[in-house]
Amino acid sequence: MNNVGKKPDHYTHGDIECIDAQRAACSAEGYKGHLKCQVIKYLWRYEHKGRPVEDIEKSLDYLTWLYEFVRNEEQAKKISVENYQEMLERHRVMEYEDDQLTSRLG
Repeated sequence: MNNVGKKPDHYTHGDIECIDAQRAACSAEGYKGHLKCQVIKYLWRYEHKGRPVEDIEKSLDYLTWLYEFVRNEEQAKKISVENYQEMLERHRVMEYEDDQLTSRLG
């Protein structure tokens, strides 16, 4: 069972959750590296701490956050590329219409 969505009181200060503060403090690459290291940490020690299920669940939390962050980055890139392609197409249409108008007036 994954703990994503469960928010123990000690994970928040006021309305700010710890993972959100960590994200705000890091670059995108730094945040992804942090999440990856947390996944490794919890999987590394799950057999040695006496609470294997809890550590595996924590690793799943961090893996889920990493997955969602990377997925959102990919979607943003796709949207940016699509917007750029639309802008180029509009520019081509405007150039064509301008050329047509110029040839009629010329």
